[in-house]
Amino acid sequence: MSNSIETGIETSFVCRVVNAFNTGLFRAWVGVAIVSAMLGPLYVVVYLLPGFSSWPQVTQQSLLLIGNLVHGLIVGALQWIVLRKHFCRTYWWIVATGLGYMASWLIYAVVSTPLLNALADPSVWGVADFFTGWLAHNLVNWTCFAVVVGGAQWLFFQRHLPGKMRLWIPAIFVAQILTPLVFMIPLPQLAEPAGILDFLNPRPTGISIVFGLARTVVVGFLYSLPTGLLLAAAVETRKSKS
Repeated sequence: MSNSIETGIETSFVCRVVNAFNTGLFRAWVGVAIVSAMLGPLYVVVYLLPGFSSWPQVTQQSLLLIGNLVHGLIVGALQWIVLRKHFCRTYWWIVATGLGYMASWLIYAVVSTPLLNALADPSVWGVADFFTGWLAHNLVNWTCFAVVVGGAQWLFFQRHLPGKMRLWIPAIFVAQILTPLVFMIPLPQLAEPAGILDFLNPRPTGISIVFGLARTVVVGFLYSLPTGLLLAAAVETRKSKS
């Protein structure tokens, strides 16, 4: 009997996830994700400061840390515009996201250096190829982001949607895996990363700008897909029980 009840609950939740495609919350979440993707990783602007490469390492890392904090606060504020219509006291979301971005980058910076050094050591890995380094590099990055940023945001959801957002951290991890697939598509004369920084390319072409914007839209959609569906389904579940 209990198994049939649990199966019914799981089926009902799956149906709500599917129906979430038609909700205004999901569409708004996708829109915010696309705008965030357009902005790109804002902290990269730090690299464009005159003489940045010659500055002391501590200064460089401090500026990058602050850049990630600002980036996280901006993304959190954009998401807050959507969340405030469904939850109360949502300003904590901005704080959690901003601090999460900063802490995630800091942990990643500390962990990634010795890891990549180990990958480059033939005595440890035998033959270290580009794919091995790229995969390890990004797995650390994705894991840090999902656990730290996702964990901070999950604490927010525990207050408003207790027990309904257990998959939030895995959803962010899946989103982190999906988005790099789009960047594997080569674009002519297009600076990396995609987003507003594309227009800093000294010689962009019309086709590169068009495809760059299109790719950025796809990145935003893919990133918002697992998190947006989960969020919209959880909110719809709460409405159905109230």
